Amino acid sequence: MQKFSTIKVKVPDLPTPFTSGNVNYSQPNVKLANTRMIRDIKARYGSIYNNWGKVFEIPDGILNGFIATESGGRMAKPNIFKATGLMQVTPNTVWEAARKFKSQTGVDLPNEVRNEITKRIPTFFTSRDIQPNAATERRILDLLEKDANFNIMVGTLTLRWLLERFSFLKVGQLNKAMVAYNAGAFTRSINRGL
Repeated sequence: MQKFSTIKVKVPDLPTPFTSGNVNYSQPNVKLANTRMIRDIKARYGSIYNNWGKVFEIPDGILNGFIATESGGRMAKPNIFKATGLMQVTPNTVWEAARKFKSQTGVDLPNEVRNEITKRIPTFFTSRDIQPNAATERRILDLLEKDANFNIMVGTLTLRWLLERFSFLKVGQLNKAMVAYNAGAFTRSINRGL
């Protein structure tokens, strides 16, 4: 399995799920109120995020918390920014993160991810387009909205990409990555130095 080497500090494996935004799922009052949602997400999607968490070396608690905050564990319809699914991913995020992963992190995109994307969108890596064309964007949006495995894979890929991008920090890579992820247009967030 691919090992990511840029980050010098291991991503913490937290005892309880948490995530970014205004909600911290490790706070006692929030944790009690959301125990059922956290359990439901784990029961429905735990095997999927466990798999992609192993590929990208991100602990389950972090992924469960992201899903809880981003969508409440529902395969959400696209919002006005075209963010959709469990981890609220956009077609442009898929396009950017997957196609630029190696050039921007220095680490190969894991074969498991490349194979999953190529299986569903055969021309994804061969297209020379700067952004996806309309048909490809519709196909990606459909996958993100209806395919939990694809959505979680891309959300986890995006989080790993951001962690690698913030690896220059001595501490706080996870917090910065969460802020950038939550901001949505992660390339602009990186350029602004969030």
